[in-house]
Amino acid sequence: VEWEFVPQVNGAMVKPGNPKLPDITEWEKYIQMPDLDEMDWAGSAERNREHFANSDRLRIIRCTCGLWERLISLMDVENAAVALIDEEQQEGVHRFLSALCDVYEDMIDRYASHFDFEILQMHDDWGTNRAPFFSLDTCREMILPYLKRVVNACHRNGLLFELHSCGKNEMLVPAMIEAGVDMWFGQGLNDYAMLSEKYPDSCITFGFIPPAVREEADEE
Repeated sequence: VEWEFVPQVNGAMVKPGNPKLPDITEWEKYIQMPDLDEMDWAGSAERNREHFANSDRLRIIRCTCGLWERLISLMDVENAAVALIDEEQQEGVHRFLSALCDVYEDMIDRYASHFDFEILQMHDDWGTNRAPFFSLDTCREMILPYLKRVVNACHRNGLLFELHSCGKNEMLVPAMIEAGVDMWFGQGLNDYAMLSEKYPDSCITFGFIPPAVREEADEE
C-alpha cells in the first residue's frame, strides 16, 4: 500500500486510484493478515521499559489504523463507502472486519501482557468537516459489532478504550456508547455541550484539543 503525506492536514493517506483490494467479496485472494508471532514483543517491551516505567504520566498505546480506516486504506474511500451499503458486498465487509478483529484482539492481549499502560487509543476517522461518511444505521450494522469486540478486548485486559475519530460525527455517538467506548477524542467542530446534555448518564467522555493560547493573551 502506497501512502502519501498530505501537508495541509499534517497526515498521511493512501495514494488513490490503485486500491490493493479491488473486490471485498474475495478479499482473501488479495490480503494476508499479519502473523503477530513474527514480531519481537519481548524485545520491544525491554527497549521501552523505561518509557512505560514513568508512573507520573498517563500511558497510552496508539493503534493508528482502525476498522474503517483500514478498509479505506485498502479500497479507497469511495469504494469502501459503497461496500458498506451494497448488499452484494456487505457480507465480504463483515468477513474482512471479523478477521481484522481477530488480529486486533490478539494484538491487544499481547500489548497488555508486555507493556504497563492504561489506555489503547484507536484512530478511525468517521467523518468530514460537515458530516460522517456513513449513517448511524450503517454504522450500527457494519462497524459497531467489530468496534465492540475491540473495546471488550481492552476492558477484559483492564484497559480503557479511546476512539480518536476526526469529523463532525455527533450523530454517530449512540454507536460509540453502544460499543462501550470510554472516550471520544474528536475535533472542536462538534457541539460537546449539546452532547453532554443529551447523553448525561452514558459511559462516554468527550475530549478534544482546545484552541492554542495566543502569545499576546493575558493570564486569565
